[in-house]
Amino acid sequence: MGVALLARTAFLGSKPFWRDEAWVATLAGMPLREAIERHLPVPIGFVALTKLTAWLPGLPPEVSYRLLPLICGVAALPLLYQLAYRLSGSRLIAVNALWLAAGLPALIYYSRELKSYEIDFLFAVLVPLLTLRLFDRHGAVEKNGSGRPVTIISLLAALTAAPWLSFGSLFPIIAALTWGWLALWPRATRPTQCWWLLATLAYGAAFGAAYFVAVQAQVNFADDLHSWKRALFSLQGLPTGTEVTRAVSQYFRESLTYLFQSAWRAVVPFMLIGAWWWPGPQRSFLCWLCFGSAAAAIVAALADHYLLVQGRFLLFAAPPYLLFAAAGLVQVGRWLEPWLGGTASQRLGVGIVMFGALYGSGAAVLHRLKPSPKISYFIYDVLQDVEPLIAHAASVMPTGEPVLISSSAGRPFRFYARGRLAAATVLREEEASQILASFRRWLTAVERHGWVLLVREPDEKLLRKPLEDAGFDYRQVSSARGTLLWKITRRQH
Repeated sequence: MGVALLARTAFLGSKPFWRDEAWVATLAGMPLREAIERHLPVPIGFVALTKLTAWLPGLPPEVSYRLLPLICGVAALPLLYQLAYRLSGSRLIAVNALWLAAGLPALIYYSRELKSYEIDFLFAVLVPLLTLRLFDRHGAVEKNGSGRPVTIISLLAALTAAPWLSFGSLFPIIAALTWGWLALWPRATRPTQCWWLLATLAYGAAFGAAYFVAVQAQVNFADDLHSWKRALFSLQGLPTGTEVTRAVSQYFRESLTYLFQSAWRAVVPFMLIGAWWWPGPQRSFLCWLCFGSAAAAIVAALADHYLLVQGRFLLFAAPPYLLFAAAGLVQVGRWLEPWLGGTASQRLGVGIVMFGALYGSGAAVLHRLKPSPKISYFIYDVLQDVEPLIAHAASVMPTGEPVLISSSAGRPFRFYARGRLAAATVLREEEASQILASFRRWLTAVERHGWVLLVREPDEKLLRKPLEDAGFDYRQVSSARGTLLWKITRRQH
């Protein structure tokens, strides 16, 4: 937990809001009604709680706005430990799973990002854990016949809050509720059956209300974003076998390669071993969490209501993956006992996950200290300091000279500008050809001098050649982490 906390909190305040965060930060600064009316794809409860954290005194927005994902990301780790322990009764599996989660780059990243994906992960751990606590591990009811009050209150609160705070949590919650009804409810006593019915109704009511208030208008947002078109199926009628195969392949490819990066080929065999040799009677429940969640997400994607792209949308898939991998390491250790001895074989598995966690955490922290010019999106912090260049441009730019903000810098510019450079032209985020067309139109209106604020990647490479072809020279006036300020001058003939 110490390693996990350090990796998630170190230099949080020095991470500026970049493109994918800045529009959420701008949304959180609006009145809630206006934020709902924008129909942007962020859970409206997440926006509301972020507005509350923004009121905390003494914290910069880069910290206060991110407190909710940070708290959820840290809280999910001991809950994952408890889930592993309750499912298997093995402390070794639980410890291995905790180490895996502590240093996983995806979980570190989204504990530090102003997005709701870490909440997907939290609910994917919390709801199955509370389900198991309501019903005992053998599928029967708790001995007192009604479950513990804390468990009941926590389950009702989680199921009521989830639709407002998270999109992706829908799928593991559906899997957990379905398992409760089909496998656990028939053998439970009447009081527990009543509590489970109430929990299901609470989730249904909360989801219906959230869908009516906000989600219904948000589900079509991806249709307007060119970068997500390849993730949409746009089906006419029932899906074909080819479309189903593509959806299944995308789900597992995107989730595995995002969570484990290049190591996924080494991790998958351990996952398969762990799934096959999972100890105790709860293996079927854990397998159902894995494949039931996948099936629900795939159905939603085939209906064009969810995206199977960029594994951040599939962070809810992580808990079964981590638990299976942890169990696989333990099982391989058991096979090695005749050669290594019992203690050494157990230490080998723990040593592997400790090394992986320390390496992943260290790489994340080192990147913040010495960022690479090559951006690893959704893996390491994106460090693009737009605000210092806004301040510099506002102080040195002569009045009346045109200024352009690149498409990648546009969203952070809107958040950080605070009235400065009010006459600037901000390029929209579109396909590259459309961005270049807008850029060329702006250049035709520049008589002598102009200013361009851009991020290094990808805008520098995209805009330099059209600028030169249009007859302009450029000079770098200022720079910051990941950003540039150019002064452009039309060549005299």
